[in-house]
Amino acid sequence: MGNREDLLAGAKRCLLENGYARTTARDIATTSGVSLAAIGYHFGSKEALLHAALTEIVGAEIGEEITDAIKRTDRRDTAIQRFETMWRQLIESFPKHRPLLVASMERLAQLEHVPAVRESLADGQRRSIDTIAELFRDTHHLDDQDAHAVSALSYALLNGIMFMWLTDPETTPDAHTLRRALTALAETPSAIPTTEPPNGDVS
Repeated sequence: MGNREDLLAGAKRCLLENGYARTTARDIATTSGVSLAAIGYHFGSKEALLHAALTEIVGAEIGEEITDAIKRTDRRDTAIQRFETMWRQLIESFPKHRPLLVASMERLAQLEHVPAVRESLADGQRRSIDTIAELFRDTHHLDDQDAHAVSALSYALLNGIMFMWLTDPETTPDAHTLRRALTALAETPSAIPTTEPPNGDVS
């Protein structure tokens, strides 16, 4: 491997061992066996290097977890049953990915300070939603608009549930709770009967 690849490998190791916020440029250089100056030469900054390394890990590990969870659902089940099965697998995978989830959350603090990281994350977010939408379209037989809507919802849920799980696993909704919430919304009448006039005027 060249210096660039060594730096990426070293940064990945530091991220998983120290987290995003606690990793220093010197940590990466020492772990990689590469000079500090090489970080600036190949990536421009420590933040850019950490972002690149974390993006690769997330794509490989979390991306693979999402793909597997979607593809492993039983097509004989209803859509809501498959939704519950997918989320059960994803939530159960959180403990083994904890260092990666923590690093991902720590990276969010850079959004207001490092425009390049924000722009890259925004681009990655769009591509992730598109990729997940393709999986839903192919495995759940959804049209493009529905697949994209389900993908966007899933992406939002994943990030929110990850944050809740890291904060307090006991109050984090499980897959059954998510299913119950969606079922309740879908089965609730579109309008709740009321004796009040439409404009609220009771005079």
